[in-house]
Formats: sequence, structure tokens, C-alpha cells
Amino acid sequence: MQPGAATSSLRDPLRNADFTVLVAVQCVTNVCVWVFVVAVQWTLTVSGESSTVIASVQTALAIPFLLFALPMGVSGERGAGPVLMRGALLVLAGAAAAAAVFASTGDVPHG
Repeated sequence: MQPGAATSSLRDPLRNADFTVLVAVQCVTNVCVWVFVVAVQWTLTVSGESSTVIASVQTALAIPFLLFALPMGVSGERGAGPVLMRGALLVLAGAAAAAAVFASTGDVPHG
């Protein structure tokens, strides 16, 4: 290695504040989705659903990601990335708030 050569580290992207926030939000979102899947599968197990129905929860949750990934990627490449990210986070927060309200009021259907 040459004396004046710059070395890169795996931590270099984390020096960018926007990237750090994006990674943190993505990690929190992934944990929330995992908790949601476990909660739904637990509820279905308690209500006596078949193993096929319980196993299909994760598949059903992945369908919107698969359908919208390409169009959103194209739209994000055209310069609408920050707007899409804010909108997606607002929709996700709204869905989480609605689920919390339904769960706290007892309006969650039980099979």
C-alpha cells in the first residue's frame, strides 16, 4: 500500500447522516414487521387455524413488497426517492397506529 493512499472502511457509509438514519429506520421497520408476523401467527394458532393458513401469513405479507418493488424503484430513480420514503413511512406509521387502536379496543377479529 502506498503511504498517501486513502483506505476505505466498512464504516465509511455510516459517516453519512442520511444513510445512517435510513439504516436505522430500516432495522426498526424490519423488527416491527417480524413482530407483526409473529403476532398474527400466534393469534391464528390460538384460534385453531390450520398450519397452511398460519404458514401463508408471511407469504401474504410479502406480496405487496414484491408487487410494488419494481415500480417504486423506477420512480425512486427518477428523483422521487425522498418523497416516496416519507410517504411509505407515513403509511406504515398509520397502519401501525390503526392496528394498535384496534388491538387496544378489542376490535381484532378472532377467527
